[in-house]
Amino acid sequence: SVHPDLGVTTNDHDEADVKRAMVEASAEVIALATADKLRTASSWVVAGPADVAHLVTDAGPELTAAYSEAGINVVRP
Repeated sequence: SVHPDLGVTTNDHDEADVKRAMVEASAEVIALATADKLRTASSWVVAGPADVAHLVTDAGPELTAAYSEAGINVVRP
């Protein structure tokens, strides 16, 4: 899940730990999410919105405006 205020989240604690380590080791974070995963949140935060440089999604501007406003580069295939 990718929430415009919380960032990238997941339901699994162990998965969150692994993904956090990947974020910390990365020069740039790219989130990939289908429209149904946007504006939703799960239990464990992986990366805050300020950590995400790019969001690749199939969602239209009506769902992605908040991410653009947060400074995230929204990319559509």
